[in-house]
Amino acid sequence: VGSTVLFRCQKGYLLQGSTTRTCLPNLTWSGTPPDCVPHHCKQPETPTHANVGALDLPSMGYTLIYSCQEGFSLKGGSEHRTCKADGSWTGKPPICL
Repeated sequence: VGSTVLFRCQKGYLLQGSTTRTCLPNLTWSGTPPDCVPHHCKQPETPTHANVGALDLPSMGYTLIYSCQEGFSLKGGSEHRTCKADGSWTGKPPICL
């Protein structure tokens, strides 16, 4: 109880799900299970206390959607980041405090 695990993916993969998960008093894990998905863009900076989802939008391209884990709120950065043609991401990493 109280232990926290940080998840990262190998090169060439993007993390979807929670970047950190904590063992709760009811013996379950906070957040959502992480998954590593292959993609040509490099994983952007991994925000702590955030969940990451993704959509491949025809009009925008591959877009990461961030939400803060329970008990945390967005205090800065971007909720959505899109992979650009040059391999970089739009916006700034979200800050969940």
